Amino acid sequence: MTELGFDFWYTLILLVGMTVLLTTEKLEVEVTVLGTLFLMLLGGVMDTADAFSGFANEGVITIAAMFVVAGALNTTGILRNVSHHLFGRKKNSVAAKLSRLLLPVGALSAFVNNTPVVALLIPVVRNWAEKYGYPVSKFLMPISFAAILGGMCTLIGTSTNLIIHGLMIESGLKGLGLFEVSKIGIPIALAGIAMIIVAAGRFLPDRRELLNALDRKTKEFVIELKVSAAYPNLGKTVEEAGLRHLKGLFLFQIQRQGYVVAPAEPDERILLGDRLFFTGIPETILELKKVPGLELTEHTSFDLKDYDSAEVHTFECVISHGSDLVGKTVRDSHFRTIYDAVIIAIHRHGERINKKVGDIVLMPGDTLLVLAKKGFLELWYNSNDFYLIATTPMPPSKPMRRGYLTVALFVLLMVLVVGGVVSLVVGAGVVIMILLVTRTIHMHEMERSLNWRVLVTVAMTLGIARGVE
Repeated sequence: MTELGFDFWYTLILLVGMTVLLTTEKLEVEVTVLGTLFLMLLGGVMDTADAFSGFANEGVITIAAMFVVAGALNTTGILRNVSHHLFGRKKNSVAAKLSRLLLPVGALSAFVNNTPVVALLIPVVRNWAEKYGYPVSKFLMPISFAAILGGMCTLIGTSTNLIIHGLMIESGLKGLGLFEVSKIGIPIALAGIAMIIVAAGRFLPDRRELLNALDRKTKEFVIELKVSAAYPNLGKTVEEAGLRHLKGLFLFQIQRQGYVVAPAEPDERILLGDRLFFTGIPETILELKKVPGLELTEHTSFDLKDYDSAEVHTFECVISHGSDLVGKTVRDSHFRTIYDAVIIAIHRHGERINKKVGDIVLMPGDTLLVLAKKGFLELWYNSNDFYLIATTPMPPSKPMRRGYLTVALFVLLMVLVVGGVVSLVVGAGVVIMILLVTRTIHMHEMERSLNWRVLVTVAMTLGIARGVE
């Protein structure tokens, strides 16, 4: 019988210690894994090449590529645009909503790594739950579990399958086929999702996020939007049009043919040419402006239904006391011509301004929510007319043609991989290059979509596995 040497016992002690730390969560996962890897190197269990071989593993590279592809799908806003199809418009039970949501989530995560799928869906689910008064706590955990279950159904659905695929290839084996695990994974996923639908409403807590958007301390802006013929809810009431319970926005009056409807009651009908006045927070205003048929009353050079969030940004600017803008109306200030930017909303010391935005006389201390192209900050940072105090987060968005291109490339990638024409890592790499060349995604967006903590942890774990081997 071969005597067990130092390497064996040293490695065993490190593995036990790592397991304890991971279980008790005394340290962050990355710190625990990195520490274990370097201690194995220090003990001479393996050399540096073996320790960091995980970074060259095909599975890790594939995971990184799929993060970028999933990030591109996210920035197009495709999922936000179809959220009403996912959830439905009718108010019914949590189980009914979960049955509509979890099957598509499981199906999507079978083809997109489950981590970016969940990350992509969380803001969509939160916004929807807050808008319609559902407890968000009954949806977040179920979508995570549904994504995990769906990930078991194909090779590319989860990092685990990709890592095993990469290790098999390194060992000289053929590797897994795209649907090789499906005959086991699909029945398990369907059974698991069914159990979640039945149990989630009963056993998960009823916790609702506090909507801080309309807190008194929150800076609210007034925005005016005109109803055009393209608005899909013409003739419907405020309640039926979904304008009554908007997240972070409140419809406080309607101007119609020279008279004012205030307050805007739930049973008031929306008519062609109406000017709708909302008060709300900046993060929600741009989402509202993407609704077809709701348009800024001032003509702008920005297409707010089809903008690229990588190329235009929103800023908050406070008018200074010595500004040439003071005493002028928004219309007469020629703000768009001078600054190549457009005022989309105004905040005035908590006062609700009931005038049309173009007729508002600007005063010192007014905060303007401004939409401008890249470079606005550098050009006007030292302006005497206003102080740039903040940049406002914008919802990810791309022109629709780029969204369609992303979806088409993703579908083509799946077809080519299933047909055995290209490997997943090569196909995903080509898709990423096309997305970059067509400016569907930008380099900084690609960098943000990569979950470096996951990638580095997986790669270091493979190094530990090599040491154990």
